[in-house]
Amino acid sequence: MLDDVEKPAAMSYASRESSDHDARPVELYRFTEGTRKWLYTSSDAAVVYQTETYEPRPLKRGAFRQTSELNKATLEINAPRDLPLAGDAFASPLVGVIALTIYRQHRGDGETVTWWKGRVSGMRASGGEITITCEPLATALKRIGLRRPAQRQCPHALYDAGCTVSQAAFSATGTLLSNAGATVTASAFGAKPNGWWVGGKIILNGAPRFVIGHTGDTVTISSAVPNLPQNAAFTVYAGCDRTPATCNGKFGNIMNYGGAPWFPIKNPFTGDSAA
Repeated sequence: MLDDVEKPAAMSYASRESSDHDARPVELYRFTEGTRKWLYTSSDAAVVYQTETYEPRPLKRGAFRQTSELNKATLEINAPRDLPLAGDAFASPLVGVIALTIYRQHRGDGETVTWWKGRVSGMRASGGEITITCEPLATALKRIGLRRPAQRQCPHALYDAGCTVSQAAFSATGTLLSNAGATVTASAFGAKPNGWWVGGKIILNGAPRFVIGHTGDTVTISSAVPNLPQNAAFTVYAGCDRTPATCNGKFGNIMNYGGAPWFPIKNPFTGDSAA
């Protein structure tokens, strides 16, 4: 009877991966920076994985390498220059860390494995192609931690644990009135005196930029955001010039000021005469 015929067992990912005839690999590339993400696949058709859709793109990567020297274990991915990820990165080079997770599966198989994890360390363009250089996450563990220097100005990053200023207390939200390149306008900017936002940052439709100029209701950002709507939503954060006067007068945070403004300008250990 047909019911008595033994049905072939479903193949596992490992079985397909080692098979000469049933292996049909597809790779998924998940780039993320904060709340932003770029999802691509080496397949010729869109792939849905964990409710996210990966768009087909002609991506070509180098071989994965395992070596005792992590700085030589980089991974290079070649892609067309019009890749949306490249457009955003070149507009404002690596403002934040872009993480990369590569998943691998086989066509017709429901099992997906995490193949590689790391972060983007750089991009370069040549003709109509870009090369995305990535390094494994383990490289972060091998780096020497940043030492706090003794200096006249404050070494703290604004709003970090050493600074302690509340980011939410010195922010404003709203929608833009207009934008033209690296210049954006909004009524919320004009609610503060000129220069208030300089040295801070602004999030425009999820894209972070530095604020380098502020006059009235107009702010100049470090670089334009591609395809930014005229009425884009934003969150802007006040900036700091790292001086004691600003720390005390603007933020009321002088007790956490990390600099040493009383340091002498002249180095007493140079061997010069005291006169």
